[in-house]
Amino acid sequence: MTKATNQQRILPILFTGVVFGVILLSMLITGFIIWLLFRAGVLNKLAPPRIGTTILWMLCLSTL
Repeated sequence: MTKATNQQRILPILFTGVVFGVILLSMLITGFIIWLLFRAGVLNKLAPPRIGTTILWMLCLSTL
């Protein structure tokens, strides 16, 4: 067996970080857009009356 080089050790960690970073960034952007729509009053008609339910809806939508 050959010894793993530093590049072979670092690349999977780097790739995983990039993938999770892209997923996190897309969730944050989606959540920010949803928050802006709530602030603008666009989604207020669709929002349930309780704030906890609204937060759950925003979390569900941000994962899409």
